[in-house]
Amino acid sequence: MTPEEIYQANLDAVTDALFGADHDTVLAHLALPHLLQTLDARTWLRTEAEMVQSVTDFVAALERIGANGLLRLCTAARFVTEARIEGAHLSRMLKDGQPLGNAYSVHMVLEHLGGRWKVTESRTSASNRKTPVISDAMLAKAMHRPR
Repeated sequence: MTPEEIYQANLDAVTDALFGADHDTVLAHLALPHLLQTLDARTWLRTEAEMVQSVTDFVAALERIGANGLLRLCTAARFVTEARIEGAHLSRMLKDGQPLGNAYSVHMVLEHLGGRWKVTESRTSASNRKTPVISDAMLAKAMHRPR
């Protein structure tokens, strides 16, 4: 598979799992620890419970603004090493299959861990205040976590 195909396959699996609350699939495709960063917020997810909470909070935030789906399309990906892919995609919120708001770009790092490709870093060009990728609860917890 090409790096673009690997990257898109990961996007598709996680996107399908998000709104179905399929946390096992999400956890199978995202590594821990996991860096999650927006233009104005940053946190490290270190446990499965934090990952599940983050995903649950993200979907709830999308639903509050009327979104019930996401369209995420790989725009670039490359092998940095045999076990690391760096790439980017455009993400757009959807309501009943129609665009909701503007698309935003996301840069992700995938690493081949335990026999599968997993995302280790997600950095979005969106403002967390406008597109709440990281919940207030997760940010508060991150600020009080010892380094």
